Amino acid sequence: MAEFTIASFNVKNLIGAEREYYRFERYTPEEQAWKEDWLADQLLTMDADVICFQEIFEEDALRHVIAETDLRGAAMNDAALPDRSKRYARKAIFRKLAYTPYTDAALALAPNANDGAPGHRRPGLAVLSRLGFVGDPEIVQVWPRRSRFRFRS
Repeated sequence: MAEFTIASFNVKNLIGAEREYYRFERYTPEEQAWKEDWLADQLLTMDADVICFQEIFEEDALRHVIAETDLRGAAMNDAALPDRSKRYARKAIFRKLAYTPYTDAALALAPNANDGAPGHRRPGLAVLSRLGFVGDPEIVQVWPRRSRFRFRS
């Protein structure tokens, strides 16, 4: 059986700087830089194969965080992966030795069906998967009034 890790992450309103999402709420460039810095550190620490994100407003903002995470992961690998120049073998201590970049990972975004104009925005969801997806991801946000679900008992 293959092993993989899954994480769920509420990023609390990921959107670019100076873009109003809720009424009178927006991030300054400084706040946005801090948020992206913190988010990249969290993704690097999680190093999960599949990450489910909540409260995504813009794909570009998420892609920027992912790219920054990969830069930090590459630098970490250069510094920490054991070789003859290093005095210890991290491999003996940690289950997961190297950071695996998201360069070839699949990203699926589901914008909120009720998203509106600036000041009246509604965040969506996203899934980032190093394992890819089987087929094209399908987004279902509006259910028919009468839906029936059958569960095994």
